[in-house]
Amino acid sequence: MTFEEWWDSPDSWKSCDGVRNISRRAFQAGAASRDAEIQRLQFALADSEALELGTAERCDQLREQVALLREALKDICSDYEDRFDMGSPSTNPGMKFVVKQAREAISATEPKITKPT
Repeated sequence: MTFEEWWDSPDSWKSCDGVRNISRRAFQAGAASRDAEIQRLQFALADSEALELGTAERCDQLREQVALLREALKDICSDYEDRFDMGSPSTNPGMKFVVKQAREAISATEPKITKPT
């Protein structure tokens, strides 16, 4: 007799308590395994969503900080340019270089992408 024949036979083995107990335990183990996998996936999704939210918030903070620094640097450059004649040979060449580099940095950090809405 093959396993399939034995399984399909109308014998009373299926009704014995031992087989019912084994079948119930196997079903419960499968359900518990499935439930544990679902819970693991739900936690992974929640972690991923929290990470995305944290990343978005951090990007917003960094955008604000860069904007503040750019404005402060613009003010410093403007103040120096107002006080000193940048074309004059007597103006400190080191400061001319610093102002030039600062202006280039301001241009290079101009926001190119607007914040998604």
